[in-house]
Amino acid sequence: MQSPAHIRLEGPPETATRSRAPFGHLSIDDLLARARVRLDRLTPEDAARELADGALLVDVRADMVRRAEGEIPGSLVMDRNVLEWRLDPCSTWRIDEAADHSLRAVIMCSQGYMSSMAAAGLHDLGLVRATDIIGGYEAWRAARLPVVPGGTMPGSYVATAPSPISLDPGGQRMLVDGAPVALTPLEFRLLTALLRGNGRVIPREDLRAGLGEWAGSRSRSVDLHVHRIRRKLGPRAAALLTTERGVGFRLRAIPAPVDSR
Repeated sequence: MQSPAHIRLEGPPETATRSRAPFGHLSIDDLLARARVRLDRLTPEDAARELADGALLVDVRADMVRRAEGEIPGSLVMDRNVLEWRLDPCSTWRIDEAADHSLRAVIMCSQGYMSSMAAAGLHDLGLVRATDIIGGYEAWRAARLPVVPGGTMPGSYVATAPSPISLDPGGQRMLVDGAPVALTPLEFRLLTALLRGNGRVIPREDLRAGLGEWAGSRSRSVDLHVHRIRRKLGPRAAALLTTERGVGFRLRAIPAPVDSR
């Protein structure tokens, strides 16, 4: 079995002999050059700053590659074949973050080839702020920027630290230490919002607005659903879901410190 260092799934070989495309046709090198002319491509350091400022960093590498290479905390893992459907604000299957065409989406692959083509495709959908990272994940890691072990499920955000809680979007359920736990549709939406907070406090009003109206909804409905989720988590994982008094809720990657006062 090849080591991760020998896995190359994109980009031209270093010593490849390139032939000219037939007259009237474009080569893949031509298409790549045309794509990159449209992008304000980012260095890894610039991408890290934009991620901290709220940009959406989307990792489209395959699962086997992410597990071998690692992942970037705070990035959104997404299968390449659903990228346009998830980020197009006009799509029925868009994610919540794709609210309008002003979305700043930074696409990342291993070496920065596939990501350039994908970002240019998003420009065709009107997402003209979409771009990618020069050198991809390999350049990010070489710049000694934060990385964590791979394995995040597609459709989920990479945690800033290992967490016993993850979501299975296909099964509409959560996994606690790898064991599946059933959720109601409302509980799944609520936990999704908390996980996307990546350890930040999510105001109660924001969570309520995200859930919308439903039969029996009332002022403390979010609190009741959080209480039910805690009961399903079990003692150790439940300690990660904390109430921030007077503000909202937080799903931490590690337990909150005990107040000994």
